[in-house]
Amino acid sequence: MKTKAELNEGILLLIEKIKEENPELIKFIPEMPDNNVSDMENGVSITSLKEYYDSLEILHKDYKPSHEE
Repeated sequence: MKTKAELNEGILLLIEKIKEENPELIKFIPEMPDNNVSDMENGVSITSLKEYYDSLEILHKDYKPSHEE
């Protein structure tokens, strides 16, 4: 499993990739998921980061423009 630092870096890189390749998707980037009460002491959980990364990856991979140039 990836560390929090690796997941954070991956999230930032994926958001930048979306901004460059499909800027129209920025409005659909989901907010960071809420943490469970038990996670509040340690900040965001690895599970939450992984779920957020996965949601960004799905958004990017599954997007198909409605028109081709």
